[in-house]
Amino acid sequence: MDEIVDIFAKDGTKTGERLLKEDAIKQGKLIKAFQIWILNDKNQVLIEVRSTGKLHDAGMFDLCSGHVQSGEEELTAVKREVIEELGANAIKNEEFSKVLKVDSIFCDFRKYSRDGNYIIPWYILKLNRTIPNQDFNLQVEEVSEVKWIDYEKVKEMIKNPNENFRIPYNENQMKEIMPKIDKIVYERK
Repeated sequence: MDEIVDIFAKDGTKTGERLLKEDAIKQGKLIKAFQIWILNDKNQVLIEVRSTGKLHDAGMFDLCSGHVQSGEEELTAVKREVIEELGANAIKNEEFSKVLKVDSIFCDFRKYSRDGNYIIPWYILKLNRTIPNQDFNLQVEEVSEVKWIDYEKVKEMIKNPNENFRIPYNENQMKEIMPKIDKIVYERK
């Protein structure tokens, strides 16, 4: 069953229009999705490999991400998608209270010959542990595998067009958002 999503105006306000997610994507409507940087106690980022059966961006590296359904709060969407994609045991319930919103960017994937026009809130969750492999129960329709990659390496992967990374590199946006993420990452207690 396809999700219903809210449609947004260029200024980020809801228009009142709601569509099936795939219809909105095909029509290039501005919708909301999110990215969450999940880091372990070694400053490694949890990277997903998107399932080869995905309609959009199959097989690409990605952060945990998802669409915000119509009427859904962003943080509710983050928790829902993390649990769906990684399994109910990957992130402990109390750890969700440590999720921080970094910023939001606008990203029209059509500029990169891909589908989608998005407002993308970026979130971060710094864990004081590494998730044991047995705690993952991947949603195989969404994620084929996960791996931990050093934070600085992930930043380089995003910049490198030869890497198979889902996040399109926009230098101006990255100059604004990456220092905010750096500050959170390197302020580990």
